[in-house]
Amino acid sequence: MSIRLLPPQLINQIAAGEVVERPASVVKEVLENSLDAGARRVEIDIEQGGRALIRVRDDGIGIARDELALALARHATSKITSLEDLEQVASLGFRGEALPSIASVSRLSLTSRTAETEAGWRVSGDGSEREMTPAPAAHPHGTTVEIRDLFFNTPARRKFLRAEATEFKHIEDVVRRIALSRFGVDITLNHNQRALWRLPAAESRAQRDQRIAKLCGQPFIEQSLYVEHAAADLRLSGWIAQPTFSRSQTDLQHFFVNGRMVRDKLIAHAVRQAYQDVLFHGRHPAFVLYLDIDPTAVDVNVHPAKHEVRFRDSRLVHDFLFRSLHEALAGARPAVTAPMAAQIAPLAPGFASLSRELPHQQPMPLRVAEQIESYAALHPRGDSATAFAGAGDRRGQRARGGIGRRSDGRVRRTGFGDRSPGAGTPSGAAGACLVAQRRCRRVGARCVVGHERARHQYAPARGAQCSALDHGLSWFGARQPAIEYRRNECPVARYGTDRTQRPVQSRPPHLGAVAPGGIGPPVPARPVNGAVDTPKSDLPVLCIMGPTAAGKTGLAVELVRRFPFEIVSVDSALVYRGMDIGTAKPDAETLRIAPHRLIDFLDPSEAYSAARFRADCLHEMEQIRAAGCLPLLVGGTMLYFRALERGLSPLPSADSAVRARLQAQWRELGSEALHTRLAAVDPQAAARIHRNDPQRIQRALEVYELSGRPLSAHFAERDPAMRPVSLLKLAVAPREREVLHTRIGQRFVQMLEQGFIAEVERLFRRGDLGAQMPALRAVGYRQVWQYLAGELDYAQMCERAVIATRQYAKRQLTWLRGEPEVLWMDADAPDLVDRVTGLIREHKLVDKL
Repeated sequence: MSIRLLPPQLINQIAAGEVVERPASVVKEVLENSLDAGARRVEIDIEQGGRALIRVRDDGIGIARDELALALARHATSKITSLEDLEQVASLGFRGEALPSIASVSRLSLTSRTAETEAGWRVSGDGSEREMTPAPAAHPHGTTVEIRDLFFNTPARRKFLRAEATEFKHIEDVVRRIALSRFGVDITLNHNQRALWRLPAAESRAQRDQRIAKLCGQPFIEQSLYVEHAAADLRLSGWIAQPTFSRSQTDLQHFFVNGRMVRDKLIAHAVRQAYQDVLFHGRHPAFVLYLDIDPTAVDVNVHPAKHEVRFRDSRLVHDFLFRSLHEALAGARPAVTAPMAAQIAPLAPGFASLSRELPHQQPMPLRVAEQIESYAALHPRGDSATAFAGAGDRRGQRARGGIGRRSDGRVRRTGFGDRSPGAGTPSGAAGACLVAQRRCRRVGARCVVGHERARHQYAPARGAQCSALDHGLSWFGARQPAIEYRRNECPVARYGTDRTQRPVQSRPPHLGAVAPGGIGPPVPARPVNGAVDTPKSDLPVLCIMGPTAAGKTGLAVELVRRFPFEIVSVDSALVYRGMDIGTAKPDAETLRIAPHRLIDFLDPSEAYSAARFRADCLHEMEQIRAAGCLPLLVGGTMLYFRALERGLSPLPSADSAVRARLQAQWRELGSEALHTRLAAVDPQAAARIHRNDPQRIQRALEVYELSGRPLSAHFAERDPAMRPVSLLKLAVAPREREVLHTRIGQRFVQMLEQGFIAEVERLFRRGDLGAQMPALRAVGYRQVWQYLAGELDYAQMCERAVIATRQYAKRQLTWLRGEPEVLWMDADAPDLVDRVTGLIREHKLVDKL
């Protein structure tokens, strides 16, 4: 094959492969031309992520009529004229390759007007080699570059473009960096004819802080230091985040050399070294830094897209950056005071003996003594001792006690566990009648049960302990939360999803009501000896489980039409009032046909735990059966299903003092140090908990401090009073994952049309809610909250909300696949309702009513 010259159009298309990687590359090149032209205002219009349209308008100096066609010619530029100019480039662009390369793979229109002319001129190209002749066009002072149908003539390149949201995210990143590099330029970004960013020119320091907060987030600007240092003809300025604001990735690192955004290994190494003494391994600093250097000391002509630079004296630059940042961080590092050192000292390597040293149980003896005195005052021995003549001191010990001390000083339970036939019974009636004695967890009473009647002797002072056992808490560590301390206790579920920092809400009055005092109806001995929360029937409970957007509610409503079912919601988000659209809460018509229980009864400022759900669900199921119907559990919160089916492990309740101390140490030392301590006392829990999960790490350490036993040892136990519930588990999900993803996307669009953003905005304006509250951590709500807070733009919010929902659905499916005895049904099967109906008849659920 002979050697020949390539046609100019093919040369431009080859060059476009280096310069134009994706729509974001086009935006970058055109924006740099606008800045080089001295623009003070730039407006960017994007459609379909840059595939359909990229339009950039500026108010720069413009291009003369005779130079318009030349601007689209290869290697034509006004920024350099000689090698000397190339060696000291001060502009962003200089090669003259960008516009010709873009014009070769798109339909490009270039319109401009200079200050000396009264009208503008336009040239257009469609990727061909035809000659372009300027035509008059109305245009204000400045230039407009319009690119349509990018890669229309190179389909191989076009098919490699990603989704619209992904491409637009890359465009946002480019615009963000440009906006950070030029504070004096007014920048507007529109996507699909919707204004997303409006960044006015920032001249003062306060205005620059506002722009930084808008582009990098308010937490960054609140936890950053402003740096300004000059030496050896180098000047460094900008914002560096304090070590407490470290990141898991390098997504918040912006460095500019003479106003040009660059990614350089030397710079990254210098910054990393400056932070190495104050950051844990695997964490990354955040910064927005500007380096001003003599243009002759830096070579910008080392990368086709000009992302990299080469310093002529790299060692000087490296040392300057390191020293400047290191000194700034050292000056801002907080000193360790004597009280702080005393607080941290107990958690040194001798952490294994921590629980015996810390006074975490000192208040317990006084509180128990007060309860015993209160009990004695309410129930004098004369009232009940006559019925137990002969019981002697043994019954007195059981009435007075319940709590004792081990040899190591820790609190232990005494009494209450003696279930021998003669314990606490009349000495002369042991053979005459069967008397069982137990502590009734539901009503907080000691029940003495005989063949004729049951006598309830209530202990109001122990109401907190009795209620605590209902919620899966330890008896000896429970206490009734006062009004000012009602957020200090957190019941933790058996499988560990209840976070350390979740508050605890008061129980609604219609759920789990405490029975009044007095003589109750006769209760046979055998049921009393069993678990209190055991269902009245051995009938299995039908559960409709599945991922979000699978169609569970529609199936449940059809079953309610056919059978005497009542729906109990198993959803951690539907419990909150005012959160209707984002949770896909059933509408009024659906609730009229099929009422749902356990929805819409909590304020978003409150929290809800698996232990509370279990107690509430059992209570609702009892009421449904008493009404002659069957409970139908519907939802996608798999932890709730597991807590209901298998019960929970007894864990100590939260302690505000221990928790505050652990949080202070986390802020001072970081998650890595606390995770190392956890590994020393509980290797199994440390292996299960991620190093970057401070809430679960703190909860595991808190359990160890309060009980002296590792969290894994608690998990190995199960509360014997929580008898498992028999469930008939039916999983409903589409066969294809893509079908589910499509439904999630469509449903989110419907939510936006129904006013989802306005719903979250009402919560946002309340003023008493925060993004870290359990209710607002729900998928969708968290992303819209960040959008309203200015942390995300509209496109980012939509994309991240859909992605988070897909990830949540994936976790639900993974959990379901690990569950035993799950019957899977295709959500799209035309005979789905008939198949479930057959399953109900096969198990004779309705026949046993």
